[in-house]
Amino acid sequence: MTEPSRELSDRGRLLVVDDFDINRAILSLHLTHCGYTVVEARDGAEALTLVEEQSFDLILLDLQMPKMDGMEVLAAIRRSHSRLELPIIVVSARDGSSDMVKAFEFGANDYIQKPIDIAVTEARIQAHMNKESAPPPSERELPTEDLSAPPVFKPENSQILPPGTVLGNYTIKGVLGRGGMGVVYEAVNEILERRAALKLLPLLDFGMEDAVERFRREARTAAKIEHPNVVGIYDVGKWEGRDFIAMQLVDGGNAYQKVATQGPLPWAEALAIVRDVCKGLGAAHDAGIVHRDIKPGNLLFSREGEVKLADFGLAKPQRPAHSDQITVGDRTFGTPQFMSPEQFREGEVGPQADVYALGTTLFMLLTGRTPFQEEEGMMAVAVAQVNKNPPDVRNFAPNVPKNLATLIAQTLEKDPLERPKDANQLLEKIEALSSLP
Repeated sequence: MTEPSRELSDRGRLLVVDDFDINRAILSLHLTHCGYTVVEARDGAEALTLVEEQSFDLILLDLQMPKMDGMEVLAAIRRSHSRLELPIIVVSARDGSSDMVKAFEFGANDYIQKPIDIAVTEARIQAHMNKESAPPPSERELPTEDLSAPPVFKPENSQILPPGTVLGNYTIKGVLGRGGMGVVYEAVNEILERRAALKLLPLLDFGMEDAVERFRREARTAAKIEHPNVVGIYDVGKWEGRDFIAMQLVDGGNAYQKVATQGPLPWAEALAIVRDVCKGLGAAHDAGIVHRDIKPGNLLFSREGEVKLADFGLAKPQRPAHSDQITVGDRTFGTPQFMSPEQFREGEVGPQADVYALGTTLFMLLTGRTPFQEEEGMMAVAVAQVNKNPPDVRNFAPNVPKNLATLIAQTLEKDPLERPKDANQLLEKIEALSSLP
C-alpha cells in the first residue's frame, strides 16, 4: 500500500487507481505537480481498503484491472459514498461507449478516455470538486459559456503567443478563443494580405498521437467541402513542431453566444439558422462525411449574418460510399448533450446522428436549454439520451408552431431510421413547413 505524497497541499486529496505501474506513476506525478495530494492504489482491493481507512476528495479509477475490475470497485464504493460526497472519474482505454453508460449507471461522475490529456483531466477534477460549493444557477439566467461541452484545455498566459509572432506567412494579431485542441488566433497572411483564423495545436506529451491525427483530420475533411455555409480551410503547416490550420475568419460570434446574450430566439430566426446549416451539412453528407459534433458553439456567424458550420475535428468518412443508408462504425466522441443515442451504444453512426444533433441544437436555440439539461453530469446525460424521451419543445417555448414541434420531435427519435436520413432531407422538411420566413 503506497503512502500519500509528501507534497501536501490544499488543492485536494486524490486517489489514483491503476494496475499499470507506469500509467499510475505518470498520472500521479503530473497531479502532484499541479498541487494535489496523491495516493496510489495498484488494484481494486487496495483501493477499497484505502477508501475505508482514509478520506479523499476524488478518485480516478481505471476500468480494466485484473481480479477486481473498475465496475466492481465503483459499485462497492457507491454502497457507502454518494456521488456528491466522493466524486469518481472512470478512466478507460477501451473504445466501447457501452462502458460509459454502464459506468454511470454504477455511480461514476465522469468518464475519461485514454490516453489521458492532463490539462483536460485537471479541469474535470476541479469541476467535480467545486460542484458542491458552486451556487445554483438562476432559472432565468443563461450561462456565458457552453456548459454542456466537456471541460477544455485553457493555456496559461505564458503559453499564448504574443501579437507579432510570425508563423510562416502568418502574423499573429491576437487571440480569438481557446478550446480543447489549443488556441485560435486572429492572424494575417502577409503575402496575400488576407485575415485568417489560425488554430495552433499545443505541445503535446508523448502518447497524444490521437490528438494530432484528429487535428490533421479536421483540415483534410473540411478542405473537401466547398460551400458558403461551411468554414473554409486556407492552409496547414507546422511551427516549432506544432501543427496549425489557417481557416476563414468568421468573427461574428456563434449560436451559443447569441442565445446566451439575447435569450431564446424567435422561432423564425432559429429555423432560418438551422436551415442554412442544413445546406452546409448537406454538402458534407453528399461528400460522404459525418460531422459528429453539431452544436450551437460550432455554428458561426459572419459580420454580414451568414451562418457557417465549423470544427470538423470529429468528422469521419462514411461507408459504404454508395448506399441509401450510409453508416460508420466508430467510438464515442462529441458533446454528450448533443450526441445521438447510437453514439453511446457502440452502434453504427451515420448522417442521422448529425440530424439528431441539429434537432437538439434547434431545441436549444428556441428554449435556451437542451432536452436533458436537468441531468447531472456527462454520464447521466448519456443514459438519458439512450433511454429517456425528450420533452416537447413547446413545454419551454409555447409560441413554437405545432408542425415545427413535430419536426423537432422527429429529429430526436431514438431510432435513427425514424429521423430524416440526412441534412438534405431535413432541409426539404424545413422548407415544406408553412409560414416559413
